[in-house]
Amino acid sequence: MNDTRQALEKDVRDNLLLLYDFDKDYDVKLLKYSENVIFKITFKEAFPVVFRIHRPGYHNIEELEGEILWMDEIHRDTDVELPVVYRGRDGRFLQKMTTFSGEEVYVSVISFLEGSPLGELKDDELIKGLESLGEITAKLHMQSINRDKSVVIKRFYWDINNLFGDNNDGIWGSWRDYKALTKEQYRILEKCTSVMKDNLIIMAEAMKNSDLSTQIYIFIM
Repeated sequence: MNDTRQALEKDVRDNLLLLYDFDKDYDVKLLKYSENVIFKITFKEAFPVVFRIHRPGYHNIEELEGEILWMDEIHRDTDVELPVVYRGRDGRFLQKMTTFSGEEVYVSVISFLEGSPLGELKDDELIKGLESLGEITAKLHMQSINRDKSVVIKRFYWDINNLFGDNNDGIWGSWRDYKALTKEQYRILEKCTSVMKDNLIIMAEAMKNSDLSTQIYIFIM
């Protein structure tokens, strides 16, 4: 994104009530600046929500809608606790917002779940959190097997080319494009890439996008 964190925070403050029917008395706090920019919106009386700015060029509109559709299926088919996605004033889940720099981005709002990121847990709480994560993963796996396949959900695949960008069309580009690499660093990364490719070919031809980062899973206390 071309905007600073401070500029994006102002964009959220200026656009929230234009896009969503929320209380007028609210505060905005940055939670995470990563592949998406995440803000927590707290209200004087209503429950807090999360405002997500989706990084331009990372997911297209069909993939973003696919994520919301799958969340709706998970709500319907399982007992996994997920955030609720809010509709905007126009009735749609995804909204468009123009940032201060003039960049057009998709945004969405979901409910805020209280808890602790799995990566911050320790000792017995961490063990309990990992057990819970395993159970949730199994439920999501079964839902994906049994869901109505005629309802198409478009998401990118982490196949070898999309992961490493050998044909200059990797999802995150190619590490080889980083100009500051030394010859030794290039040699090491090339060797690591070769080893990972060999192992991935053995494991599976393609992997569906599934992020198990310990920072995005919230353990409900």
